[in-house]
Amino acid sequence: LNGFYIQIFFECDVRFACFISFVKAISDMIGEIRKKDLNPVVDALPYIDQGYDEEAEAAAMALIQEECSRYRHVKSTKYDLPALNFDKFLTELLKAEFERIQNRQPMQGLNMRRYELPGPSSTRMGDLDSWQEALQNAKAQLEQQDLRILNLELMIEYGAEAWKIYLEKAEKTKNLFRKRISLLREKVQAVHFSRKRKQTEAGDKLKQLEARWVSLVTKNYEIEKICAEIAVQNAIKRKQLEEEQEATAVAES
Repeated sequence: LNGFYIQIFFECDVRFACFISFVKAISDMIGEIRKKDLNPVVDALPYIDQGYDEEAEAAAMALIQEECSRYRHVKSTKYDLPALNFDKFLTELLKAEFERIQNRQPMQGLNMRRYELPGPSSTRMGDLDSWQEALQNAKAQLEQQDLRILNLELMIEYGAEAWKIYLEKAEKTKNLFRKRISLLREKVQAVHFSRKRKQTEAGDKLKQLEARWVSLVTKNYEIEKICAEIAVQNAIKRKQLEEEQEATAVAES
């Protein structure tokens, strides 16, 4: 029974160490990301934008390609990015464990030789020193077993209560984060509603201004057309008047 508990504790320690290494790697990665500027300027109006057709998309892509061909690529804009290195977050212990799983090898059991109590060999049965060495080994093993039994008894007596306290704290932490998530979602929703209201109001005003602009452009076109027609008529009348004046002058002479 003691060996069974020892093996369980050993496996738990290994898995816990792997988990701690993974969490540390993720924390380091998050820290590096936070150091960078990740606040792009967004000027889209999704609540009033009507989209674009294929011609507009082709024109926009042509402008983008033309602009990309004019500036020098820097490290953050290169397309030939290196391949992802997934081994960056793996410790030697995790690499060995993943290699064992990939090779379908069984997990090594706990080495129990240190817990064995061998006596003197058959050739040294009459050697007093060998018997004293075996006796000292037996006493050391007995003391270690007593300590393990004591730890197990303490765990049986106080472990359940300790876990209850831990679970209560974990439950409180979970509820706290749920409340925070709920508040953040409400704030995000409020931001969406505010953006939608402002964009809708601005969209109505933009539509009115666009309609007015179209009306004014149409009127200007009609006025220019009428002015052009009047100019043509005036030119014709001026020519006719000049011809009449010339005819009158010839007749008088």
